[in-house]
Amino acid sequence: MNFKQLEINVESEVAPEVALEVAPEVAPLSTFFDSFDSVSELLRKSETLAAAARGQDSVAVYSTARNGVTPPVAPLCQPPLVPRSAPAADAIPFRPLLRRAMALVHIVDDGREDGESVRMRGDSLVIGRSEGEIVIPHDFSMSPRHAAIARRVDGGWQLADLDSATGTFVRVTTAKLKNGSVLQVGATRFRFEILSATSDPTEAWLVEIVPQGNGRRYECRGATTSIGRANGGCEIAINDPFISLAHAQLHRTTHGWRIDNSGLNGLWVRINAPVIMTNPSQFQCGEQRFVFVPLLT
Repeated sequence: MNFKQLEINVESEVAPEVALEVAPEVAPLSTFFDSFDSVSELLRKSETLAAAARGQDSVAVYSTARNGVTPPVAPLCQPPLVPRSAPAADAIPFRPLLRRAMALVHIVDDGREDGESVRMRGDSLVIGRSEGEIVIPHDFSMSPRHAAIARRVDGGWQLADLDSATGTFVRVTTAKLKNGSVLQVGATRFRFEILSATSDPTEAWLVEIVPQGNGRRYECRGATTSIGRANGGCEIAINDPFISLAHAQLHRTTHGWRIDNSGLNGLWVRINAPVIMTNPSQFQCGEQRFVFVPLLT
């Protein structure tokens, strides 16, 4: 499964809808039989008979590698069980009417856009380092019970953090920031601070979060403050190879502070309340990233 980038807009503690296109990549059917000589032979004979009936040359379907050389695998030419094209539909595709719809949780492989898929057939799923339906035992920045996905009363889905030590983050395109908001840019995490409740709300800082406490402090000056990698010409320059040269922009508005993403690896905000996931969305627990895809209801 290959996932295109998806992001959400966060306007409050509970995030609204998100959008995603999921483009499956399906291997030719014959590749699944590549290591079975008997099945490959049956397919080859079937192809030969079908080609002869059409007055065409036979199409070979090869079996296992011999002498260390793997021969090419030809796609099947026999008619598929389900036609690839059909007349204009006069009905909607079938879906269950009595039982609730499923959802998919994709565990994204490191540095890639695809990974393992888990189907949710129940009403809840827990993610953790040592407990839950999805366990990532080698991620020590993940709590034993880190986050949970649960079905709502209205049939929708929500993501909640289970008081984890490092938090659960969702990918956003834009977010309103409050005093204490935590966000991740590249692999670097920051806490957004307004100096005090009584101070000028235009005075704000991004404080780098490091294992030993607080790291560097970056002042947010002017109406717009740009964030990017060192040597990118931004007001806040960070030495992080996962940050784009121009990654995000902080805006001071009459309604408060807002941050917008323009970086390759996205902008991630820590959730403080359950997030409603109406459409597909990305989230992160520890250093593991996930894609949640609710199926049609």
